[in-house]
Order: sequence, then structure tokens, then C-alpha cells
Amino acid sequence: MTSDAPPQIEGYTDLAEVGRGGFAVVYRARQERIGRLVALKVLTTGHLDERARARFTRECQAMGELSWHPHVVAVHDSGTAADGRPWLAMEYLERGSLGDRVAARGPVPWPEAVTAGIEVAGALGAAHAHGTLHRDVKPENMLVGPFGETKLADFGIAAVEGSVQTTTGRAWFSVAHVAPEVLRGQRQDERTDVYCLASSVLTLVNGRPPFSGDPDEPLAAAMMRVLDTEPELPSDLPEPLAAALVAALAKDPDHRPRSAAELGALLQEVQAGAGLPVRDLLLTPAAPSDAVPPAPAGEVRTRDRRPTGPARVLHWGAEGYR
Repeated sequence: MTSDAPPQIEGYTDLAEVGRGGFAVVYRARQERIGRLVALKVLTTGHLDERARARFTRECQAMGELSWHPHVVAVHDSGTAADGRPWLAMEYLERGSLGDRVAARGPVPWPEAVTAGIEVAGALGAAHAHGTLHRDVKPENMLVGPFGETKLADFGIAAVEGSVQTTTGRAWFSVAHVAPEVLRGQRQDERTDVYCLASSVLTLVNGRPPFSGDPDEPLAAAMMRVLDTEPELPSDLPEPLAAALVAALAKDPDHRPRSAAELGALLQEVQAGAGLPVRDLLLTPAAPSDAVPPAPAGEVRTRDRRPTGPARVLHWGAEGYR
């Protein structure tokens, strides 16, 4: 069942459509009990089988358990509408996604794309440590927060929303950013998300996905480019950035950075080498001892989360960040 009418969800009012995909609609809504605006993502099908419904529930829980991360879109609630459609309530980010920005304004300057890549690498590193793969990293899932930071949305929701039918069953992916191992039917792991993140960063600086072609071409042609063609990079990219992206887009997962944290560290080195402020790679929560002490009376103090100097990967251990 599909429907164009806003669903009736108890506790949520003033639904206004703000986005639509092939298998879901996003509404801006008011959560009445708390009085805040939220983004309600409602799947357009109400007929999920038991396996798909269980997967949707697991992914909602995974996002909820990662909501502490500053670069993960916070999840507030989930459920099923009166008409049977599953829904997910998330923080409302009115500035949209980096995919929206590219569509409206073209390529993103590479320093901004690198910062976004580091932020998302931290989110992915935290998710992987939690045992969760994203499976669908793309600019459309990289939302812009209230302070210009990047927040990753939709952990695995694509595996419920929509699919491409194959002769061997159902495979879920965004063709523009799909990793070769997915097309080969091989097992996905953290390096698959690494590939998708590199593809997304390259899309930001290129203004288009690395293996894009004619919109009307057969799907098989796009898939063959992913499997057989090397990515084209802008000629003005710094060599360390080009090298990091080429490595992360390797056809063989064994030739990529082994983790999102490793790719994030490479992007930090790009910033440091270019003399830019180095964005922290946030993998785990700060220790209590890392908190900023209260400022003396009458003094206003801020904390710069984008320090200059050597690249830093923040890991939490027994003695705090190392």
C-alpha cells in the first residue's frame, strides 16, 4: 500500500512534506508533548514482512543508541502509523543535506568536503565499534546541523525502504555509491562503508558521483563502471587527498583503509599538510576529566573543537583520550 496523504500518528501534528524518495516521505512535524519540531520519516509501504519489520526495528534502535554522537542524527521515537506504515522521528535539520547543496550549488570546496568526511568517519567509527554498518553512506544522508556540522542519517534504513531485484534475490544499495563487493554478492564489512564515504567525499568535490553516466542508461552499464573503471578526480585536489580517495575507492576491499577511523586520519593529514585547522575525529565520548572547567565570574569562554596542529584521533581508554 502506498499513500500520498500524511499519516495519522498520535502525538504528532502539523505534518508538512519536506522530502520524498522512492520508498519514504519525510515530514516536518510538531511533537506535541515536548513542543519541538521533528523530521518524521514514513515508509510508503505498510506491508513489510516479519523479517523487514524486525530489521526496521533493529536499525531504529541502532540509530537511537548512537544518538549521543555529535555527527549522528538523533532519533527520538519510532512506531507504526494508523494505516500500518512504519515511521521514525528524528531531529529536524532545516538546512537539508550535502546532496541538496551539491544539486543546488554545484561542487563543494575540497577543504569543506574533507571536514565533512572526517566528521562522518567519526560517526561510522562509532557505529562500527557498536557492531552496526551503515550500508548507504551518500551525500543525501549527510545532513547539515545547526552549526554547519555534518550529521549522518539513515543507518541501514535503505535495506528496508527499497531494493534492486537481482536474479539471486534482493540486493539493497544506492547505485551511485555502491561498493564493488556488493555487486559481486560478497560479504559487506566496515570497508564497504569506507568506500561509500570516499565516494561521497569525491561526489562533493566533483559535483557528481564518481561513476555517474547518462541518467537513461541501463543499470548494468552503471554497475560495470563501478566494477571496472577507475574514478576520475579533479585536477586541483591536493595529492594526499587524491591518494586517500583512490585508496578508499579500491575495487578490492583489502586494498582500502581498514576502517573509517583510518580514512578519517588520512583526511586529517590532508588538513594538517595544507595548514588548515584539523578537525577532531570523534570516536567515543569525552571523559569527565576532559570537560572544560567553569570560567571565572564575568569571563566568557568558548571551546574550539577545530584545533590546529598535528592530526588527532581521539580514542577513549583507561587514562582518557590518547
